[in-house]
Amino acid sequence: MSIDRAINIQIQDKHLGGLNPIACGYEDCEPCHSFGPSIRFFWCIHYVRSGCGTYRINEKEYRVSAGQIFIIPPYIETYYIADEKNPWHYTWICFLTDEPIPNLLNSPVLSIDEAETVFSKMLKCTDFHNGRSEYLAGCLWELWSILQENSTETKSERTIDKALSIIHSEYYRGITTTEVAGRLGLNRSYFSAMFTKETGTPPIKYINNLRIKKAAELMTEYGISPASAAASIGYSDMSNFSNAFKKHFGISPSKYTLKNRANTEI
Repeated sequence: MSIDRAINIQIQDKHLGGLNPIACGYEDCEPCHSFGPSIRFFWCIHYVRSGCGTYRINEKEYRVSAGQIFIIPPYIETYYIADEKNPWHYTWICFLTDEPIPNLLNSPVLSIDEAETVFSKMLKCTDFHNGRSEYLAGCLWELWSILQENSTETKSERTIDKALSIIHSEYYRGITTTEVAGRLGLNRSYFSAMFTKETGTPPIKYINNLRIKKAAELMTEYGISPASAAASIGYSDMSNFSNAFKKHFGISPSKYTLKNRANTEI
């Protein structure tokens, strides 16, 4: 189905530290307009201004209505579709971040009253030319503060947030579970058990998956060679990198690159 009204606001990627906006826009969807299933390499947050629809993530479906937010995390397959009779109209923003992720962003759907004002402000970025990225970054920080204020994190969740911040900041040098636990002042076994309970993934597996996914992104999104991608995420041995990559994706780095470049060109 086509879209009644949609705009993708152009944003220069200035690689801003902290919160870096890369796309923004709004869509007034026709009945049953859908997107996906797809996987993104960045965060994408949709605020539903009116109407409703269905959002699917991790094999679960959620009904999302006006005033609610649905959150698309990176590297997770998602699908969403507008209602047949009352299709949604939404504002969205996509961004990259090296900040600790607010606990609430782990929820697929949120209801936060203050969010409406922030998303309305985002659309005013069209008034800016040279400072558009910085303006949207400011809006993102405002949204970030709202998410933090509404958070109900436990002590263990705050610890995991710190761990994730360390991992996402230093994955490229091959940081280990022992190092992360030491930085947090925790016993390795205790930290590993806590991390696994909170995230569903052992820390060593989380770190390795992140490194491989980042390498895949470098090769397909930026055209970097497998050897350079391996070095960029801390692999000094190409054979070890190839084995880890094939274990994760099922194919070699070179075949993965060719396959995804071919899909992009279609």
